Amino acid sequence: MTKPSSLIEPLIALPAGVFRALALTRRAAYDRGFLRTIDVGVPVISIGNITAGGTGKTPLTAMVVDDLKKRGISSAIVSRGYGGTETGPIRVGSGGQRDVARRFGDEPAWLAARDPDTPVFIGADRVAAALMAIRDVQPKVIVADDAFQHRRLHRSMDVVVLDSTQPTWHYRPLPLGRAREDLSSMRRAQSVFITKINLAPVEQLTWLRKTIGAFRERTGFSVFEFESAIAGYYPLEKGPACLESQSDLRKARVLLVSGIGRPHTFEELVRKSGADIAEHMIFRDHHS
Repeated sequence: MTKPSSLIEPLIALPAGVFRALALTRRAAYDRGFLRTIDVGVPVISIGNITAGGTGKTPLTAMVVDDLKKRGISSAIVSRGYGGTETGPIRVGSGGQRDVARRFGDEPAWLAARDPDTPVFIGADRVAAALMAIRDVQPKVIVADDAFQHRRLHRSMDVVVLDSTQPTWHYRPLPLGRAREDLSSMRRAQSVFITKINLAPVEQLTWLRKTIGAFRERTGFSVFEFESAIAGYYPLEKGPACLESQSDLRKARVLLVSGIGRPHTFEELVRKSGADIAEHMIFRDHHS
């Protein structure tokens, strides 16, 4: 998504204003109890964002699940299943094959394949998906991927993920920008994670820290900052069980192929690893 031109902006200002008004009305309805949240009976950790697109929610979901496992706490993941054909609620197969991603969405398929011991359930209704998980596998904790706006599911903890490389105009309401709701919504979070700080322009990171700080003074949520790095790579001929050092990419001539929300940050990471990028074939987010 590119910034709307000055000619287009006046045409989409009205729908953006309507979108923002509806989002604020919905938020107020939940805050004041006019819309009901449903407690599924086990703690729920929600991981989400404020803007549409890739901020790092799903990798953070994987990190949280890994940490729970190290602590001996069983968990299950619930997700909308964006991009899949299934509406759910249904459990995601853990094989990682292409048809699994086609049915359940690429991110749930990846989460299920990377850790078959942690079941993944998808459903447009996250409450129904969580109840199915509790019935089928009895987890101690539900981790809800991309659920910050899905407030019908009661949560014990809200984690908001912000991508520090996103320009300020992204925080304008859709379709003027990429914001699903106002930045002020982070007040209902307990933790805010800022990702990719090593890739962000200094002025952008300074603005984001200052903005977060203003809201943090009122509610006192925790703030964590993360750098992004390539941990390694999996040679196609050896399969995903063989993670090799990123140092092997130095001076290698590579072709990049991506179908993610923020492809240029991926490209920058590969460039920083020392690789010579011959070409970057960029497909849309969640491309098959």
